[in-house]
Amino acid sequence: MEGNNNSKQYITDFREVMDKVLKSFDEVNLKEIDERNKKLNSLRPLPSGSLKSLEEKLAIDEIHNSTAIEGNTLTLGETALVIEKGITISGKPLKDHLEVLGYNKALKFIKEIVKEKEKYPLNEDLMKEVHKILFKPMENLEKEYDYGIGFYRKNQRFIKGSHHILPRPEKVQDLMEEFVEIMNRTNTHPIKRAVLFHFGFTHIHPFTDGNGRTARLLMNLMLLRDSYPITIIPLEKRGIYINALEKASVQHNGKDFLSFILECINDVLNLYFSIVNQK
Repeated sequence: MEGNNNSKQYITDFREVMDKVLKSFDEVNLKEIDERNKKLNSLRPLPSGSLKSLEEKLAIDEIHNSTAIEGNTLTLGETALVIEKGITISGKPLKDHLEVLGYNKALKFIKEIVKEKEKYPLNEDLMKEVHKILFKPMENLEKEYDYGIGFYRKNQRFIKGSHHILPRPEKVQDLMEEFVEIMNRTNTHPIKRAVLFHFGFTHIHPFTDGNGRTARLLMNLMLLRDSYPITIIPLEKRGIYINALEKASVQHNGKDFLSFILECINDVLNLYFSIVNQK
């Protein structure tokens, strides 16, 4: 009984953290990005050849940067060779090759289900499915790396270089149920909601590995479903990204985190506008 009460208190605490972070988003003005995104959508359909070329580039950029943030050693060019040509890069770990292949499959999956909200709502099943696809190529390495593919973690985990203490594994299931409820009842700006999702997911860190990648993939799914482009977090801005997320996690102030994601979305919008020679 006491353990159950503690769990309920932890859920209450999590709910309050999510609420504080969401309220801190109010300090960020989203008017400009909405105007830019509306303008871009008004210019559609964009030239098909240029659009196809750009979206292929963005996919490789996203795969490379999102995996590199987590320590993958393949360069942008090497990532493209692995994905497009099936080439094995000499001297690079097998794990790194399999990571980018898994991310490629997961990215394709979220693009395929953008319009299938009823079949694939934002729930625990979808989160587990994305995690499974992400790690599918790495099944044979499961014993070596203990990924816990598609299952919530069973051990206490710690984030290196962070003051944020992750919840105990026995509380993850309850927290994830609460998390889904919070997301489903949160009625706010689509970008705020997508960024809040990323924050809440990584705050819980439900899986043994792949939490950041899963969060970024699902954040992009949410953005795409609301007619925004995917956001790519550049490897060279990893420090800014991690520090902003740390501030949200520890101080419960998500202003910097939202502002950073907006900057990343704007960078992608610039590329779309370049197709039609506009800004």
